[in-house]
Amino acid sequence: MCVVIGGVLLTGGFRSIIGVILGTITFSIVNQGIYFTGFDANLGSVFIGALLLIAVLTNDTFRQMALSYSTKKKS
Repeated sequence: MCVVIGGVLLTGGFRSIIGVILGTITFSIVNQGIYFTGFDANLGSVFIGALLLIAVLTNDTFRQMALSYSTKKKS
């Protein structure tokens, strides 16, 4: 889940380790923030699910960027 939030493509591992680290940090901060604010754990799971859904939906944008980058690099 953290790698998807960090921008790694679902169709192949195109992105950097920095994105994975940032995705892991984002996921950890959200988890800890939900815990310390005292929100209901179910509500926290919904928020994390929404975060993951946004990451998956934007995955196609990342894929298009990766394809255009590889095309430019070959030229």
